[in-house]
Amino acid sequence: MSLTFFPISTLPAPYDVVWCRFPFDDSLGTPGPKPRPAIVLNIAADVDAGEGEVQLVYGTTKLKTLHRPRDFFVTKLLEMDACGLNKATRFDLDKVAWIPWAGEWFAALPGYNTPVIGRLTQHGQTLLQIELSYRQAQNLRQVEADES
Repeated sequence: MSLTFFPISTLPAPYDVVWCRFPFDDSLGTPGPKPRPAIVLNIAADVDAGEGEVQLVYGTTKLKTLHRPRDFFVTKLLEMDACGLNKATRFDLDKVAWIPWAGEWFAALPGYNTPVIGRLTQHGQTLLQIELSYRQAQNLRQVEADES
C-alpha cells in the first residue's frame, strides 16, 4: 500500500489524542474501518524519507469498567474536554500499535484542521504513566505491532 504521509513537522506529541483508523488485531497492516480516538505514546521520524509514525493506544466508548480495570479511563468532564472527547472513553492498554503518520490512517474531525483532537491534562498524563508503570511491573500483556 502506497501511503500519503503527513509532513513530519505535523507529528503529534506524546499525550495528544488523535482520531485514527486503528487496525483490528487480525489485520494490523490495514487501517480499521472507522476512525476512533487514540492516545499518542511515542513518535518516530525518518527525516530523510519524510515519513513519521506514531505509537498509539486504542480508544473505545465501550467502557467495560468491571472487566477491564487495568485500562486507562477518561470519564471526568474536564479531562474529556481537554482530550476533545464527547463521550467517556476507555483506552485499551493491551492494544498498542505503531501507525504510519499518513492520511490513510488518520482523519480530521469536522471543525479540526488536523487529526489531533486534544491532549491529556498534566493530571491525566500522570495517571496514564502510573498505570503503564504498574502494568510493566506486573508483566501484564500488551499487544504491540510494528507498522513500518
